[in-house]
Amino acid sequence: MKKFDYEVTNALGIHARPAAMIAQACTNYKASVMIECNGEQASGNNVLQILALHAAKGSVLHIVFDGEDEDACQKEVEEVLKEIAPKDKPASLLHVAFFGTKDYDRLFFSELSKDKGEGTYNVDITYFNSRPLFMF
Repeated sequence: MKKFDYEVTNALGIHARPAAMIAQACTNYKASVMIECNGEQASGNNVLQILALHAAKGSVLHIVFDGEDEDACQKEVEEVLKEIAPKDKPASLLHVAFFGTKDYDRLFFSELSKDKGEGTYNVDITYFNSRPLFMF
């Protein structure tokens, strides 16, 4: 039996894509994998159970591997967890120009473009009251 703990560092937590990646890694092995978080348990090869753990950023996953190929399974799950960790890379900024905007347009789109953390829009918006003199 092998055990290890993993603190979730992804700002979005363990959402659908990481849960599917973990489950896929576990289905490749005969070892049973149990994941515990927030007092709940999930089978490592069950995406829905992993999602039901509600593992947000800062949560600690207690992962137990038991079976003949537990070492290899643990190694693959650790690789998946490294892959879903946030990367220190600069986000590209999308520059958008709105022509012929009204006040309600500015209110709506300015609220959308506010920085609300990882996974939100990374947009710089410039508003123009006039219509463009040329069309692209």
